[in-house]
Amino acid sequence: TEALETERQLYEADPAHYGGVTAFREATTFVDGCAQSGDAILIAAYGAPLWHYFLNDSHARLDWYSLPIHFPSELEMVAAANDPARALDPAAVALFNGLPSVYRRAWLINDTNEPPGNFQLEEKWLGNWRPAIGEWTFAQVRVVLFDLGGAGGPVETCFN
Repeated sequence: TEALETERQLYEADPAHYGGVTAFREATTFVDGCAQSGDAILIAAYGAPLWHYFLNDSHARLDWYSLPIHFPSELEMVAAANDPARALDPAAVALFNGLPSVYRRAWLINDTNEPPGNFQLEEKWLGNWRPAIGEWTFAQVRVVLFDLGGAGGPVETCFN
């Protein structure tokens, strides 16, 4: 166990690992404590620092998905004012459309300091489509819980 603790400390100190980012740890620990069977976790976005942290340090017990990394053009951002899907990767929209057939709720975890997370397009799209039933902020990390209404059952929230 001492060797494991030493290894954990080395990873935390490695900036490429992002284990020392307090906001990442707080947000993912919160979601892990509140998420329930029938929930999905969405990480914005693939390859971003939050994704690296989640992949290496999260203890998620549930299904989680990394959203595709996509940098919208200026034209896409203009179109996104009316329809956020116009600036999202089509794979993300397809994922969102399929979630309610499998999951009751989705936790979106987004580092708003990093592109493309700072655009918050996924949150806007999901918010237009399904109600947000909880929102939390951990420094630059935003966590939003959406009621997908899928797979039946009551929706409960966590307000720890």
